[in-house]
Amino acid sequence: MGAFADITDLVQSETPDLYGFIPEKVWEGTKIGGKYYSVPTYKDSSLTQYWVFDDKYVQKYGIDIQNIKTLPDLDRPLRDMKAGEGKGFYPLPMTQGEGLNGFFNAYDDLTLGFPPVGVKTDDASRTVVSVLEQPDVITNLKLLHSWYKDGIINPDAPTKTENDKGRPFFAAQAFPGAEVSWQINDAVEKYNMVQHFGPIYTTSTIQGSLNAISANSKYKAEALKYLELVNTDPTLRNMLAFGELGVDYNLVDGEKVIERTSDTWPLAAYSQATFFNLAVTKGAPEDQWEQVKKLNDAATSSAVLGFALDISELQTEVANCQAVWDKYKYELITGASDPEAMIPRITAELRTAGMDAIMQAAQEQINNYFK
Repeated sequence: MGAFADITDLVQSETPDLYGFIPEKVWEGTKIGGKYYSVPTYKDSSLTQYWVFDDKYVQKYGIDIQNIKTLPDLDRPLRDMKAGEGKGFYPLPMTQGEGLNGFFNAYDDLTLGFPPVGVKTDDASRTVVSVLEQPDVITNLKLLHSWYKDGIINPDAPTKTENDKGRPFFAAQAFPGAEVSWQINDAVEKYNMVQHFGPIYTTSTIQGSLNAISANSKYKAEALKYLELVNTDPTLRNMLAFGELGVDYNLVDGEKVIERTSDTWPLAAYSQATFFNLAVTKGAPEDQWEQVKKLNDAATSSAVLGFALDISELQTEVANCQAVWDKYKYELITGASDPEAMIPRITAELRTAGMDAIMQAAQEQINNYFK
């Protein structure tokens, strides 16, 4: 605490264009104790989840991708692919760190980064729950386990650390046009993306990328003016994202479309500033960022948007519970373990480690925040 400058008043008085450019809902997601200590990077700040299919298998097996909205909807097409492609083919390849991306999206993690505790995003009562014990989560974990047993998920998923190229199907948090980079990276001719969850704002999605200023800085106003410039000036924005013009990228259509000419520029564009004055990469839809902005505009809000759990008095409990989760999570989220046996064991250990104290404190803080 105390490392970052309070910019609540300064960002409005010194950089009104920056403050006005970012929607109030997004600013709300950055608040700590009712104050602003950072500038959010306004991009795909809401979460939208997609199923991603290799079109080759969509065509081969006649998969009606537009009507696949839930996890159970995936059962038939995944089984059709498995039956048709054979024993060594895994329609849903996974790695240990990710499992099925977005599996717990329906629950707000209160910025804790700890899936077993959360609030259902559409729960108007804002009740903190043990997520692993919720009926919808149990049902989906059982389905994952059946896929693992039936060879739909790769048997080494709990220990595998990197994805293979050419995945037949995967889940991803994304935005329109993201499939272009996956097609290149995976050497797949065409991926089809199907939106199935969101868009939704949570405090965690907004806080996924923030720029803060040191509390000890002598140049707080100047730093804010720099952030205002990079969020409003396309030339500077493209330089930060892509590198040196003529070396790392070339202009195709002014500052609106560029073509990458090297892969040596190391900076993560999502961490720097907005997407909405950034050029699109050749091959992506030219209205890519307009589509992302439309997703943000259409996004609903989590029932606890703006709330971030204060764990200053819960450090021991959080660390102990995280250790328990780390012990079991890879087996659980890849479908390798039987949830009917594992969930009671995990939750018992979590309660011994202090999960009930975390849940009680979270509920008290939420009730106080929204009173």
